[in-house]
Amino acid sequence: MLTVLSIGDYTSIFDWQVMVPALRTIEVLEFTAQTASKPVDLSQFSILSILRIYIATPDSNFVVLDTLSTLPSSSRISRIILYPLFLSLPIRAPALLDSTLARLPLQHPLIVEFAMGLNQYHRWVTHFPQLNSRNMLRRATLDLDWIAGYIRETDPLY
Repeated sequence: MLTVLSIGDYTSIFDWQVMVPALRTIEVLEFTAQTASKPVDLSQFSILSILRIYIATPDSNFVVLDTLSTLPSSSRISRIILYPLFLSLPIRAPALLDSTLARLPLQHPLIVEFAMGLNQYHRWVTHFPQLNSRNMLRRATLDLDWIAGYIRETDPLY
């Protein structure tokens, strides 16, 4: 059973029919949103609880928005981690991300984490007033091996 999947920017694997049964068992998904990437259809992941998206460029935010729009109201997701691979804040993207994330019709409370340094986090958080006012924002670790930490937390045999 596949419960954790990290695919980089190879989102085309979700088009493979052989992957369809495995998608239903994935609890943690990590991928990189590139400007030319196709959005990931999150409705295929029925037990997804954690989503980590590396955002390659400011223009990749539209792939992130399109991906988030596929989350069904029945989703069990509780944590979305956004890891921007750039320092400057895009002009329109924060407002769009803020309203999209704040309006997700989810059954469970959502935590949105930004994986970045403390100073950058303090600059970015002011651009997400809806999430901030609902106490939904956190700063995540920059640790690239965070999946191993997740497995240690959830698997007593690890």
